[in-house]
Amino acid sequence: QATKDLQAVADGKTSKVISGLQTGLDDTREDLSGKQASLAALTARVDAIKSEVGRLKGELNINQSDQKELEGTRKDENRKSKELEKQLKALREEEQEKFKELKGLRDQRDELHDLLTDLKTELATKQELRRSRKHAADDLKVEIATREPKLVEAKGRIPRDTKTPQTVPSRERLESRKENLERDRNRLGSVNMLSLEHYRQEAERFDEIKKHRKQLNEEVRRLDGLEKKISAKKENRFMGVYNSICEGFKTSFKEITGGGEAWLVLENEKSPFEGGLTIKARMPRKKLYPVEALSGGEKSLVSMAFIFAIQGYDPSPFYLLDEPDQNLDGVNTEHIGRAIALQANVAQFLVVSLHHAALREADNVIGVFMDDDGVSHLHQIRDVVTFLTTLPSEAEVGA
Repeated sequence: QATKDLQAVADGKTSKVISGLQTGLDDTREDLSGKQASLAALTARVDAIKSEVGRLKGELNINQSDQKELEGTRKDENRKSKELEKQLKALREEEQEKFKELKGLRDQRDELHDLLTDLKTELATKQELRRSRKHAADDLKVEIATREPKLVEAKGRIPRDTKTPQTVPSRERLESRKENLERDRNRLGSVNMLSLEHYRQEAERFDEIKKHRKQLNEEVRRLDGLEKKISAKKENRFMGVYNSICEGFKTSFKEITGGGEAWLVLENEKSPFEGGLTIKARMPRKKLYPVEALSGGEKSLVSMAFIFAIQGYDPSPFYLLDEPDQNLDGVNTEHIGRAIALQANVAQFLVVSLHHAALREADNVIGVFMDDDGVSHLHQIRDVVTFLTTLPSEAEVGA
């Protein structure tokens, strides 16, 4: 009987031990199952991370390739820009030199003209004096020739007729006439036989000056033509740029504002370099105003449209915009954001903005945060949409 009792006790203890072991085994299996599930989740997470890393590496390679291409484009554009600047500088220097040369030639022409005028005056004076002397000498010769036969006749008749004829002037009268003629001769001076030689020399000098003057006039006409050609080339170049940017400005403003109109207006269309440039704009469902009368937000839209118009004509590889949407409402901010995103296909834009609508259009967002110690930190935000959902709305911030 005692043996049976002992066996019963042993069986009971064994059952309890087995039951406890079974319970522990079940717990271990359950824990193992949980660990296996966690391991599977972690494995899936690792695979997802590896996939994301692979994708990011691919994007990085693409971005690096795009960056190299943009860098090459930027260098090429910079080279072209420098070449154009050199050409423009050379043209301006050439223009200045031609203007200086033209001014010098004009001054020289004026000096020669004054000299020619003086020589003409001097020559006319000498010619008049020469004519006066010649006329006086001719008159004297005529009078001598006229009176000489009478004098000879009178002398031949004196021995035969002692009486002085009434028709013959008295000796005193003849002496007086002689003295008058001598005074006239002395007043006229001696006849300068070198006058003809001087006249010939002055005439040759005059012809040489006329020839030089003709050459100067031809050079002045050539320089005037060159000046007009350069001015016309400058104006044609300017008007080509102006018309292209004007059309681009109209298109950009219409797209940004959703139907608005804007124009670039020259103050002096006939001589564009003698006037300035104004802008007129009409927002959708509003009147036409000059840019000075627009609001701050409307001016921002005009400025962005003007930048995009210039970008369309002469692209730049990089733009930095500091809160271009600061004065805009939500709708216009979205318009600006979409316009920048479209332009980002041909240029890189770095935009500082606090508007959610602008951030949603960004390819990459870098946030600047300040900690409790007043130290700023940079944080790259990869999932912009999710990040924006964690922020209070702009209306809540404004409230």
